[in-house]
Amino acid sequence: MTIPSAINGLPVTSIGWSAFWDCTNLNYLTIPASVTNLSAESFAGCTTLFGFTVNPSNPVFSSAAGVLFDKNQTILISYPAGLGGSGGSYTIPSTVTSLGFVAFEFCNHLTSITIPSNVTDIAQQAFEGCTGLITVNSNNPAYSSLGGILFNKNQTTLLNYSTSLGGNYTIPGNVANIGAYAFYACNLTGVTIPRSVTNIGDWAFAFCDHLTRVTIPSSITSIGDATFDFCTNLTTVTIPASVTNIGNSAFGYSPGLKEIYFQGNAPNLSSTPPFIMDSHATVYYMPGTTGWTNLWGDLPISLRQVMVLLQAGDGGPAGQWTLGTTNELPTAWAPMTGALGNGWVLRAINQKRALLQEGAGGWAGIWDLNTNGVPNQWWPVSPVLPGWIARDLDGNRMLLQAGDGGMVGIWTLGATNTPATWMALNGAVPGLIARALRGSRVLVQFGTSTTAGYWTLNSANAITAWTPINGVPAGWVLRSMSDKHMLLQAGDGGMAGLWDLNDSGNPIAWHVISGALPGWIMRGIDQ
Repeated sequence: MTIPSAINGLPVTSIGWSAFWDCTNLNYLTIPASVTNLSAESFAGCTTLFGFTVNPSNPVFSSAAGVLFDKNQTILISYPAGLGGSGGSYTIPSTVTSLGFVAFEFCNHLTSITIPSNVTDIAQQAFEGCTGLITVNSNNPAYSSLGGILFNKNQTTLLNYSTSLGGNYTIPGNVANIGAYAFYACNLTGVTIPRSVTNIGDWAFAFCDHLTRVTIPSSITSIGDATFDFCTNLTTVTIPASVTNIGNSAFGYSPGLKEIYFQGNAPNLSSTPPFIMDSHATVYYMPGTTGWTNLWGDLPISLRQVMVLLQAGDGGPAGQWTLGTTNELPTAWAPMTGALGNGWVLRAINQKRALLQEGAGGWAGIWDLNTNGVPNQWWPVSPVLPGWIARDLDGNRMLLQAGDGGMVGIWTLGATNTPATWMALNGAVPGLIARALRGSRVLVQFGTSTTAGYWTLNSANAITAWTPINGVPAGWVLRSMSDKHMLLQAGDGGMAGLWDLNDSGNPIAWHVISGALPGWIMRGIDQ
């Protein structure tokens, strides 16, 4: 198609925003000298557009190899969505210093894009929905790449994740910011967000319709507009107490969303409900938190009750107690499984998932639990781990120890619950037992003695501080902890109780859960 230079005697000087929107039969476009104003968004959705040709007399725009530039070819304005480059590869010319807004939007015929050292300005959404893996010249002073992914120079901001990359991705531990639209329409099935990340941009994960579960790290204080919009297979979201603001439609239009767990007070909301059109979801909040009025549209709101996991010895049957909200006594019992045999131990429970291991050093796995606490999916985590004990599960992190007194470390798990990264916390310390992991704290106890406390972890899961816990009864085992409670038992089959914890993790109140339960072991606590 050739745009006329004049219509009815009047010059054509502008191409309006979205003028050729979704023109899927447009193959080539010739722009006359008279056109001095246009936007790359003018050609959005033109999936079979193979090239631009600009009249050489045009004072503002130019073209080269079918790509649209400004006159001096310092700004790349639009790469045609149907153009595949040379064998699917495109090297941006060395004259270019800036990439315009949506310059490579939905360029699904590119396999690789090379950015030269001169490009120091990349507009937001420049690579939105693009399949090309990005390589940045190592001499570029503003940007870098790793595995086809675009970062700023020091890789503290992740700017673009190619839609051709699927599977699971663990964001590097040095990343502090996830840029707006960074994962837009990607094909990820799972993403691990480290606690180094303090900011997630608007629309960062929108239209990621293969994601099923998201855990927001406690380093995040605000969730932007449409951050997880149209994630149609997202089923569960956990939002930490650190989040105080949630933007417009942050998790909207995600019909598969069933469970939304808040760990703190109700956050401030924007004008559009964060879970708009999520008609199957329920909002769960913690006892003692505030602000839970009808701010969530038509979504039901439910108090998150304390659940305690019990098992009748190694390999025995197991189930969960629901504790009352006033006296912390069991109000309901829900069987989880019959006898497991072969020494299988339920190690922990967290966010309706149970961690299991076939005895000390055996292979480990995770059960997803339905709303009744019954297993409905099995995820193998690892084969046999000679000498190692799976201690606890916190979101996508698994606490392990090389036997009582041995080395302690954390596995970060991918979306299929297979280990993605390993972080050793410490070497062997005789008598030390890592009891539980929650957020930035690891609960440790020396045997069944009164000496216990927390390790504080930084965003890289490295120990930065030790805080003792006072008042541990002699002979009692610190079994597990949640954000607000700690579970204790007077040895296997003994009396059980619960400590309420303040924000610093210190015990502030004691509740007896039960008398002696011969043969039964308290395995975990969840809320």
